[in-house]
Parts: sequence; structure tokens; C-alpha cells
Amino acid sequence: MNYLILFSLFLLFGFYLLKLDTNSLKKSNLIIALIIKFFATISVWFIYTYYFSNTSLNDIYKYFNDGKILNESFIKSPIETLQFIFEGKNNYNIRNITDQLIYWTKPNQYGLLNDNQTIILLNFLLCFISDNNILIQSLIISSIAFYATFSLYKTLNSCFSIPHRILFFLMFFNPSYLIWTSGNFKETFIYIGLMFLFSNLIKLLNDKKSIKINIFVFLNLIFILFCKNYFFIFLLPGIIAFYSILYFWKNNKTYAVSISYFSFLILIIFAGLFYNPVNFDNTIKDHQKRKLYIKKVNSDSYEKNALGENRNIFEVLRFKQRDQQFEAKTQHAHTVVYAPTLDGNPVTFFKCIPFAFINTLFRPNVIDFRKPLFIPDIMTNFIIWLLLFFSFKYKKPTILKDEKIVQSILLYFTLISLVIIGILVPVLGNIVRYRAPILPLLIISLLLNIDFKKIPLFNKL
Repeated sequence: MNYLILFSLFLLFGFYLLKLDTNSLKKSNLIIALIIKFFATISVWFIYTYYFSNTSLNDIYKYFNDGKILNESFIKSPIETLQFIFEGKNNYNIRNITDQLIYWTKPNQYGLLNDNQTIILLNFLLCFISDNNILIQSLIISSIAFYATFSLYKTLNSCFSIPHRILFFLMFFNPSYLIWTSGNFKETFIYIGLMFLFSNLIKLLNDKKSIKINIFVFLNLIFILFCKNYFFIFLLPGIIAFYSILYFWKNNKTYAVSISYFSFLILIIFAGLFYNPVNFDNTIKDHQKRKLYIKKVNSDSYEKNALGENRNIFEVLRFKQRDQQFEAKTQHAHTVVYAPTLDGNPVTFFKCIPFAFINTLFRPNVIDFRKPLFIPDIMTNFIIWLLLFFSFKYKKPTILKDEKIVQSILLYFTLISLVIIGILVPVLGNIVRYRAPILPLLIISLLLNIDFKKIPLFNKL
């Protein structure tokens, strides 16, 4: 039955692929890219099934396992399962099943939506198609990610002046894309949302009256909100600026994106300094009393910021970093990277930024070559470094205003995301996975800045 489902899905997707309008792209190249994507998906499934054999903990299985449990519960008692999903009612009839859910509840929410539940529910729905087979499910998700990549590629190719062969290669054969968005990762779902979002935003530049595209943008944003809360927050200033430029200003003010993000930063700093600040009393000299005092202040702050409603963003980040460090210690992580410890002070946060960029853009590197799983990410880093070099040496003299708007949103969003990931996440293996959905956007923002006509090697592309 599973193989019949798999064969039928391949036939349907292959038929749909042949019907796509690919413009200047040869369909044979697209099919080759799809085959490589499927090969990467099967490889990831094999590694996480037979090399990282603890399927209750590893990254492609944990949400699938909970989704499968919900699926079995729904088949047994559909009404009670829906009540559990939407109302939190754990009926006696299904409690013996739902109590097995490991990742449905997070220890700390920090005032954000529980995105674990979103990914589990998506797996729950896909289980009806895959017949609870994780390989089939991974291939379905990878197929959607592939189409999302094609959607953004086609939009960029038709609207902006990036050599299509370079764009195609970097979007479809980027090693991080092939590994970390090929399978049942949370990052694959986030990647899908981001690709479709920016594809529709760029389409709006040429068709701003389209109700259909605006609805798609709204749905993409809601999807990202429920899949990864803080990505939605980092996108919001750019989206506000984008719509302001599109509908309210007669002249395209390309610097509006910068103003929006700068205002967002000022607001965060202001809130960090004046809203629920944590000020330690430095007049206490006795070591033992000071130790007890700091413990009490930290405890009060944890109650307010991690568990309560009265939150300060820099305190929330402090406790989030502690949680990540504690998890790395308990899991005996081998690839721990350094970032200064946050203390709730905005100044300390900004001091951490250089270390964040080192962790997210310069690691892994040749020093980490001894870890075979890092090779694709080392290759991706090399591509980014090369594009950074080209973007300075062969910078476009002028960038079209539409390109500038998109580039600014992409750049601000990716840099802020990389900073937060680099500061909070202490394990290199997690960093390379968490950053995977946003690296293609960073690559696109750099491509928009390069004048390829100045580079002799690319003159014919």
C-alpha cells in the first residue's frame, strides 16, 4: 500500500512538473534538480533512521511520531481528538494515546505561540496521505519545498536582473537547502512559508491591485506566525514598510524599510530599558547575602518573563539562552560554540552580536571539517563568503527601486534572524539547521547587489 501511494504521488508530481511554465529554464534541468532533492531526502531519512537511531528524540521523527499518535487517536475517537486539539480536553477515551505525546507541550512558552503544535498538526494531516510512513511523508514535504523554491526562482527570474543560471544553481543546489529542507524538519515547513511569502511579495510589486496575491501574502504570514513566531516578528517591520511604499506613498521611498527596522530597534531598546527592568542592587557587599539576593531577583524575573505576562524582551532572551545551554549540557553536545552570557542588559546583548555572526556565518569552517555532516554547510558558507566578496568588489552602481525594497527586507530579516540564532543557540549542529530556511534569502539579497557584467567569468550568463 505504501509503495502504491509513493508511486502515485511521484506520477502526479512528475506530470504537474512537466506542465509547469518554466520560461527560460529547461524542464530537463528542473527534473534533475527534483531527482537530486529526492535523493537528498532519502539520504537524510536513512541517516536519521539508521545512524541517529533513537527515533524518539531525533529531528525528523519527533514531530512525526506525535503526529502519528494523534492520527491513531483520531481514527479511534475523532470527536474526542478534535476536542483535545482545539480545546485541550483530554478525554478518558484517548488519554492513553495522547499521554504519549512528547513535544505537544513546551516547558516554557515565553509568551509566544506553541509552534511545536503547528508542526505536529501538519504531520497529523499528512499521515492520512502517507499512511503513517515517514519516508513517504518526507518526500511529500520535500516536493512542496521544491515547488516553493521554483515559485520564488521563477518570480525572481521574471522580475529582477539576476543571471538565471546562477540563480538556479544557488537556489536548487545550495547544500544547506538540499540537506536541511529535505525531510520532516520544522525548518522545511518554515522554508516553504518564507519562499511562498517572498514570491508573492515580489509579484505584488507588478500587480499591487491583486486581491488574490494579497490573500496569499496574508496566509503565508499566518503560516510563518504559527510555525516560527520570532521569524514573523522579524518580518513585520519589513512587511509594514513594504505595504506603506506600495499603497500610501506616491514616490517609492526605498529607505522606508530602514526607517521601519530602525524604529523597531528603538522600540525594543526602550522597552528593555524602561519596561520591567532588572536592576541589581550593587550596594550589597556580603557575598552570601548578595548570592541569595541575586537568586531571588532571578527567580522573580523568571516568574515574570518566562512564565508570567509581564515580559521584558532582553530578560526573555536571557532565559531562552539559559534553556538552550542547559539542553546542550544535558544532551552532552559535542559541537558547542561560544557566545557571551546574556544578563538582561541591552548593552550586553549588543556586545554579543559579533559572536553571533561568527557562529552563524563563519561556522562551520575548515576547523570543523572532521565532522562529515558539516561538509554541506561548510560549502554553503564558502558560497556566502564568495558572494559577500563579489557584492563589495562588483557592486551594482545603481539598484532598481523594486530590487532595493526587496533586498532591504531580505537583508534586515536575515541578519536579525542570524543574530538571534547565533546568540541563543550554543550547539553548531542546531545552528546549521535553524539558519537553513533563511540562508537562501541572504544569498538572494547578495545576488541583487552584484553586477555580474563586471565579472569576466559570468559575462555570458
